[in-house]
Amino acid sequence: MFRNVMPRYEILSADAMAQIDAAWRRLMLDGDDSLLNTATPAVTGQAEPNATVVVKDGPGGPTVCTTTASNTGAFSWFDGSGVSVVMPVGGESSFYTDWLEPDRGKTYKWETFLIKELPTVLERDWRSTDVRGIEGLSMGGTAAMTLAARNPGFYKFAASFSGILQMTSLGMQPAIQFAMRDAGSYDSQKMYGLPSNPAWREHDPYLLAEQLRGTSVYISSGNGVVGPHDKPSDLPLLATNYSGVGLELLSRVTSQQFASELNRKGVPGQAVYRPSGTHTWPYWQFEMTQAWPQAASALGLSEDRPACRTSCEIKKVYTANKRLLGECFTPEYSLGGGRAQDFRGGRIITGPKGPKIVGGAIGGLFGRLGGAGAVVGAVAGGLQGAAAGEGTQRDIIKRCMQGRGYSVLN
Repeated sequence: MFRNVMPRYEILSADAMAQIDAAWRRLMLDGDDSLLNTATPAVTGQAEPNATVVVKDGPGGPTVCTTTASNTGAFSWFDGSGVSVVMPVGGESSFYTDWLEPDRGKTYKWETFLIKELPTVLERDWRSTDVRGIEGLSMGGTAAMTLAARNPGFYKFAASFSGILQMTSLGMQPAIQFAMRDAGSYDSQKMYGLPSNPAWREHDPYLLAEQLRGTSVYISSGNGVVGPHDKPSDLPLLATNYSGVGLELLSRVTSQQFASELNRKGVPGQAVYRPSGTHTWPYWQFEMTQAWPQAASALGLSEDRPACRTSCEIKKVYTANKRLLGECFTPEYSLGGGRAQDFRGGRIITGPKGPKIVGGAIGGLFGRLGGAGAVVGAVAGGLQGAAAGEGTQRDIIKRCMQGRGYSVLN
């Protein structure tokens, strides 16, 4: 699989970088020192043009190398995939949009650059086609959905990894202002104006959901609960990454709202909700790899499969239910006092009573409560509680699941 191959991409030449950067600074950002981290597949003979994937950073974007490149190894991941990868640098707290006013010496005009200017350069000089995808993490995930929705058909694929996908409901604008102040001391009113300004609604992914019809959509988030890549605090289920806890919870809430709106509008999309995890890099690297089969299909490339297989107890259940579960999304991993593995159609969790299939939100709730070692007991034809006090937890789960339209066993 191409993920395991040593990188063979070529970085754009200094002349090419200067050309792009000069146009960028002259036309878009009024002299800001912004660059592109760009990679195209190695040239061997008569090279064919490539689809393009634009990968967006979070709010703390640096000015030399994207944090995505330095924290996820994205260039190595995409090597051999048949796509040209573009990672814009210097978009600190920009939401990759066109701002109404300058702030901190910058006049952000990201949408103009990414939609109207950059594609011309890439297609003319750098072997790129008009087949494009866009994905991003955190703020970049918000931007991916906003840009794809505001420019229908421009991107074949759009993915948000822990993005904020609802921007105008009560309390959201102050939350965005707080995040922008924290990441560079920017003013959200310079971006879209006062909360009453129509620009906020014009850039809200939730309100633009219907315009994503025809785009392959992938969204994911954790839920802020301490996960395998977090350091636990002294409080149950709480990681020491306190800001990451809050941001990921906000992402989960708005991502679910956004997914529900897609459903109401009849717009297809893939939503992946992890049973734990905060707003941090290892989870986004994981999601980038898991989203690839869908991205490859949307971009017309040969679909690569996640590097996972089933074994032991899980394999027996999977084999008997392969048609229901579909392909695996993850290798087998520890969850509470047992083991688990995720599939396109659900999750298999092991416990004292043997492996069982759970699906939808029930799998997330089970993981959140600590898996097979939690007070709710093992998974056995549904969640069974035998010890004192378990009934309350079980009742909560049943009400929650029934409210979401699931049939709750036992």
